[in-house]
Amino acid sequence: FGGACVPTASKATEDMPKGWAPAKDLQVPILPEDELRRRHTAASKQVMEETWYKQGERTFRVQCAGCHTMNPATPEKQLITLDGLKEHGIEGDTAVQYVIRYGKKKMPGFAADCLDYGDYLQCMSTTPLKEDSLRNVQDYLLNRATAGWK
Repeated sequence: FGGACVPTASKATEDMPKGWAPAKDLQVPILPEDELRRRHTAASKQVMEETWYKQGERTFRVQCAGCHTMNPATPEKQLITLDGLKEHGIEGDTAVQYVIRYGKKKMPGFAADCLDYGDYLQCMSTTPLKEDSLRNVQDYLLNRATAGWK
């Protein structure tokens, strides 16, 4: 994700502390498991008018689409797929959230607490997103990746 594909040190999710969670003052209410599953697996036609989807898509277009394509037919940019996430050791909602918040390799981090876990250059290359925007872009990304961006 990132308006800028910044070359920095790698921040691998295998370095994610066990039991990691965002700073308490930054946490948004946890969504019920069935709502998360619905957001991540529903057909886009079913959810595309919902606020979280619209906001997630806007955030992805502005912050992520410079490096990550939204079109499987655009090979010059990296398409985020579930298999690709798994290949890079990013499995599950928490790992995806960690990478969005703190960055990985060339991708900057987007959380207000990025410097708590991330590299200075990775964290200072973007303006932090609000917590609900972080959740919305994560849910949008997982929804589209689950559907193969179709």
